[in-house]
Amino acid sequence: MAIHWYRHHARNHPFALFGLPFLLSVVAASFFLTPIVDAKYERNDKRTQSLESESELQRSKHRRRVNVNDEYYRMMNMGQEDYDIVRVERLPGEPVWDKDEQQ
Repeated sequence: MAIHWYRHHARNHPFALFGLPFLLSVVAASFFLTPIVDAKYERNDKRTQSLESESELQRSKHRRRVNVNDEYYRMMNMGQEDYDIVRVERLPGEPVWDKDEQQ
């Protein structure tokens, strides 16, 4: 008797018997899982803050002033003596893409 009632109402109201319970379970699960995820991120933040405070104590001893312009020019001059720009020869049969080389 209950199966007949369920089939009849499922045919007439499929959202009420299938969609609505599914959506309610998804919403309820999000409310129940939010505190668990928050606890995970809070624990990770505490660990990160403790590591940052330890590293800051170590960094304060060996600190040097940094100027963005000085660092830029230092990096620009860093490896210019180490290499020469040399064009690599093409392999036989490799297609030519540059229009100037085709002439």
